Formats: sequence, C-alpha cells, structure tokens
Amino acid sequence: MAGNIEPGNNRLTQERVPYLTTSSLCQLMQTALKLCNTECSKTIAASQHHSQLSSSKPVKCLQIMAFTLNHSLHHIKSYLTVAKENPLRTLIYGEIKLMGPPLLKLIFLLKSGKKLGSEEKKKEEKRMKDEDRKGYLHLALVCMKELVTISLQNPHLTELLEDLVSVSTLEYPELDDKYEEDSRIDDQHIRTKQLFVVKVLKPLFSELLAQSYFHELEIISDMLLVIGEQLPRKQRNSHGAWSIHVCKSNVIKNSKAARSVVALAISLSSPPSDLIVAQDMAKELLKVTGSETSDTAEVSESYSIINQSTSTSIISCIQKLIEAIIVDMDWAIKKLNIFTLVSQKSIHLSRNEEHVTGMEFENNLYSRAEALVKVLSCFVSMNLKEPQAEHLLRLTAKFYKHLAQMSRLRIASKGCKQLIPSLAFQKLVELTCKQLTVPLYNFVAEMQRKMLPASVLPTRSRGKISASPT
Repeated sequence: MAGNIEPGNNRLTQERVPYLTTSSLCQLMQTALKLCNTECSKTIAASQHHSQLSSSKPVKCLQIMAFTLNHSLHHIKSYLTVAKENPLRTLIYGEIKLMGPPLLKLIFLLKSGKKLGSEEKKKEEKRMKDEDRKGYLHLALVCMKELVTISLQNPHLTELLEDLVSVSTLEYPELDDKYEEDSRIDDQHIRTKQLFVVKVLKPLFSELLAQSYFHELEIISDMLLVIGEQLPRKQRNSHGAWSIHVCKSNVIKNSKAARSVVALAISLSSPPSDLIVAQDMAKELLKVTGSETSDTAEVSESYSIINQSTSTSIISCIQKLIEAIIVDMDWAIKKLNIFTLVSQKSIHLSRNEEHVTGMEFENNLYSRAEALVKVLSCFVSMNLKEPQAEHLLRLTAKFYKHLAQMSRLRIASKGCKQLIPSLAFQKLVELTCKQLTVPLYNFVAEMQRKMLPASVLPTRSRGKISASPT
C-alpha cells in the first residue's frame, strides 16, 4: 500500500489508496484474457483428440481474474475520493479510461460461456466453475457501471464510451439500422452515449436475458437508465419503447430484474407517455392481483413481465415513480401560484405572453393530475399487501393535499374578481370524485375491516379474514 501523503489539507490514508496502478490492472486483465483464450483453444483441441488437460492453467486464469476484478473495483471506486491536485491521482490512476476496453473484453469472455477447463472434470467442479464465472461476470459489470458513472460525471473522460463502442463485437441485427442512423448524430456527446447504448448495452441486455442472468441484468438496466435520462427526448423515447416491448414479450419471474426493467420502460418514456404506460401496467396488475370482485390471473396477457412472481415488486416500483411525480407536482403548484399572483395583480412584464405561458402551464398540471388519478384508481381496487396499501394511502393523501392547494389558487385574492374555474379544472375535479374518491372510501373501509380482530367482527365476516383454520 502507498504510504500516507498529505498535500495541503488533503490527507490520504493507506486504506483509501490502491497499491496497484491503472496500467498494472490493465496488464493483469490482458494476462487473464490471454490465459483464458489460450485455455479455451486447448480445451477445444483436447476434446477433438479425446485427451485430458491439466487443470493448472484454468485455476491460474480464474485466480488472476478474481484478484484483478476485486482490485479493479476498489481502484475505480477510490478514484473519486482523491483530489485532483493530489500527485497520487496522476501517479496511481493515470488514464483510468484505459481500463474500459480490457474490462469489456473480459465481460464478453465471461458471458460467452466458453469452457475454461477440460471436459473430463467432475460435475460438481463444473458447477462450481459456472458459479465462479457468473460471480466474476457480475463483478466485472459492477466495475463497468462504476467506470461509466465516472465517465458521465467527468466531461474529459467521455472518450471512454467511444473506446468501449470501438471494441464491441456484439451482434444485434435488430439494431443495425438504428446504429447507422445514430452514427450520423451531430452532437458528439449525444452520439457517443447513444451508440454505447445501441452497440454495447442493449445487445448485452438481450444476451443476459436469454441466459436468465437476472442479477447481471439489473446492472445493465441501471446503466441504461442513467445514460437514457441524459439523452434528448427522441432517443430517450426510443429506448422507452424498446423497454416496453421487453416488458410485453418476456416472461421474467425474477422480481428485482422485473422491477428494474419496468422502471426503464416508464422512466425513459417522456411525459405524458410515462403515466400512460404506468396506467396500462396498473390495469394488468389489477388482473394479476385480483380485487374484491374478481379472481387473480397467473400472468398478464399484455405484459408478460407482470405475473404472480413479480407483481409485488412492480407495484412497489410504480408507487415509487408516482411518489416522484407527486413531488414534481409540489414544485409545479408553487410555480402556478406565481403565475396566478402575476395575473391577479396585473403586474405582467409582457402581459399576453405571460398569460399564455401561465395558462399552458396550468393546463399541463391539470392534465398530469388527471393521468395520476387514473393510475391511482387502479391501485385502490387491488388486493394489496399491508405495507403497499399503507404506502398507497400516504400517496393519495399527498395527492389530495395538492388538489386542495390547486383549489385555493382558484379563489380570488381580496379585491380581485372571482373567476369561474376553467373547464380543465372542473374536469379534473369530476374525474377525481368518480374514479378515485369513491373507490378510495371502499379501499379504506376494507383495510380497516382487515385490521380489526376477528372477535369484534360480525359473525358472517369472520371466516373471510381468518388467518388459519381452527
């Protein structure tokens, strides 16, 4: 380990400073790649000649890989903790982007399923090797995610994504036309991010999904989300549409992986499409979870990703996204309040322009609130587990609080003429009463019924909520 160094006020401890440099780790990755590729070639030759290989090289290959990936992760994570003016930053980290290409090549090797040992190994040993491979792939993807995060935070490291695109050997025929189109994007930063998604992340996603590598799929989804949210509306929506297609056409029963893909589909769909997608999914969740008047379905016919194994996690995912939208509404209402004050007191800097902007903003807010009502109305009809039901009540309480704030804005200030509420506001109020308020009363009543002890319930109701047979 490097010793303690204290340039100015920046003190680096032994625990925070890696003892391997970027160039050393790159060399180790290259060595692991050569050993593994050599072993793969010899394994094929040995199988053709029915001979047996020594297991020493595969062991060395895996040992080097484990050592390199563990230290690479520590190295990448510690990069941001070192101040730019610290001499160790240049000495130890150098051009950290150089780790990208060999790391991606390791990922390609690990996900390919090439044998790293002889065919004659015992089944138990083979099983252990497969588990090791999957663990190394997961670790390599975590390293890649951390490296990409650093690249997105530092403009001078954007060349990393270009280098990764240049070494990608993945083939995804469905995206060939898209790749050609994206190659002509004028803005270099947008082009690089878009090509990285199309040439690297989406093909990796598809291959990992085909192999049911769900934990690794989560990491790719995280990278897709972070990069996708930085892209312009057109590119972002295209990735949202792709994610929706994945949700509709793939039966994923791993709850965490399903949650990450659903988050992609909604988050990468620009408003108002995001809440339209959320509403469509909520309708299908209602079919799978069932209600007081309907039975449950095993899997959604429209969204294969929604099934009995994933419904709970997808509900939590959509509730989290609803919560974020309600927070945005709070900001929007404060902004609308400013427009209202300006309008009522006639202190426009540019009256017509300000009025039009205020009206458009107001209508957009009402439209957003309407879409939210439609999503929430699906949830209050579901058979939800207690934590999710309580979370839903908290969300609806916040939503009604915002509705009250919007209503107060319709009340004229003292000395100002009271105007009739706009048609958009009247429509929002009517929709809320019919689709949310009425079913919400039933939802709360049912929650209270389930929370009461059996002894205080009417006799005819006791059998419905009995936890276990007597």
